[in-house]
Amino acid sequence: MNVETLLRQYNQGDRDFSNAELSSADLTEAKLSGINLIRADLSCTILRHVNLNGAFFVLANLEQADLSRAMAIAVNLSGANLQQGNLSHCKLTEGGKFKQREFNRSKFRISKFGKDKSNLSEESLAEIGS
Repeated sequence: MNVETLLRQYNQGDRDFSNAELSSADLTEAKLSGINLIRADLSCTILRHVNLNGAFFVLANLEQADLSRAMAIAVNLSGANLQQGNLSHCKLTEGGKFKQREFNRSKFRISKFGKDKSNLSEESLAEIGS
């Protein structure tokens, strides 16, 4: 699937893009709140400044994806691969679902996790990247 097709279908009301192949796509500044990208391949995808509020990334491949400055409130990243991803200044708050081990070797630089740390339990943020 290419970026133009995704954005056109999204703007027409489609939210289900599960299993989409979007590796290396550039979605900078897209507004994709509520999108379903379950099991999608988003490896090396650029998602800078993207609105992903309420998005579903369950079991998605986000390896080396750039989510810097993305707005990702209440996003579900359960089982997603975020290895070597860039989440610098990304806002991940208010009920997001994921576990710290999904962030192996990811960059965080001042990411906002909100007061509940978006369910980052059982392990400390200090261990990320080790």
